Amino acid sequence: MEELPKEVDFVVCGTGLPCSIFAAACARIGKSVLQIDRNAFYGSEWSNFNLKEAKNWKKSSHSSKSISNLKFTPECFDSLDIFPRTEQYRFNINVDNTPLFSSGKMTELLIQSKATRYLSFKNVASLKTVYEDEFMSVPASRADLFASKRVSVIEKRKMMNFLSKALQEDPSEDVKTFDQFLDRFKLTEKLKSFVKSSIIFSNDDLTVSDGLAKLRKFVTSLGKYSAASAFLYASYGSGELAQAFARMCAVFGGITVLEYPLEEMSVQDNKVTYLKIAVPETEELHQVQCGHMIAEPSNYLDKYHKNTNEDFHQVVIILADEDLKKIIKDEKLALAEDSGPEPDHCIIITAIVDDHHIWGLALGNGFD
Repeated sequence: MEELPKEVDFVVCGTGLPCSIFAAACARIGKSVLQIDRNAFYGSEWSNFNLKEAKNWKKSSHSSKSISNLKFTPECFDSLDIFPRTEQYRFNINVDNTPLFSSGKMTELLIQSKATRYLSFKNVASLKTVYEDEFMSVPASRADLFASKRVSVIEKRKMMNFLSKALQEDPSEDVKTFDQFLDRFKLTEKLKSFVKSSIIFSNDDLTVSDGLAKLRKFVTSLGKYSAASAFLYASYGSGELAQAFARMCAVFGGITVLEYPLEEMSVQDNKVTYLKIAVPETEELHQVQCGHMIAEPSNYLDKYHKNTNEDFHQVVIILADEDLKKIIKDEKLALAEDSGPEPDHCIIITAIVDDHHIWGLALGNGFD
């Protein structure tokens, strides 16, 4: 590999989606960019792994941070047989599992920047939700509505009336919340659940304007690339989005290197003057002068972190080799320090702690 530059306009620490978009934008307007990442993979908190990669990530990750206040929700589904390990490459575990609206801002950015040349997409075939402990499809398009056997004829008419007329309505001043707005269309509780959980993706008490904005985003995306879908999903996982912009950065002259962690930096008058980056091949520190530095939390130096009271979205990877319910009951749930045996099971759990949503991926041998 050629030697790293000694001076650049921008050093970008991390290959997550925001950092990769920024790096590509700077490189495209002619700025010199060095993008580094301490990880051996692209994407940071936006990455995705097949099952083998997830196992390797588990072996290389060591943390003793603990979490608490986890509770089990009622079990709604039967257990599935575990698939053979020969099938592990057919699965992607996405750390950030967010599909794209077909008419959303990210989709527009991908098209305008021509980052789509590095990507392929699939339409999300259907939406699913849990209603009264039953897993069912959400009929959002006309075809889905009339094909659905879980929705009565009257409910189908009400849903079509809502989807076709809601955005044309002028809410009166006495309608304060989106729930009150839904009541004007006489939707059943089932239909309200469909709209809130799988169309506007919010069960909070939204204002009418916020709810209509979310509904408009869904309706304008529905049918753009598929008559039955409002969403696109990267064929090889959402981590491909960050990698596409990192590739664009390289096309316009930027340099991107993995497994090159930031080790030191000099700050004068609230401005970074130079950085020192660990070079794995030589185990030496390479000094880079830069005009500006942009960093994501996972690639930043802890001593420069500032505590804030802002809301956050946190991803927790849970490694356990005994019964998960017993671990939570005994209040000893923590991220394992050692690599442990090769996991036989993979489950996804969700929890809410102090109003913060936490998603967890559990790999282990002790789950029934």
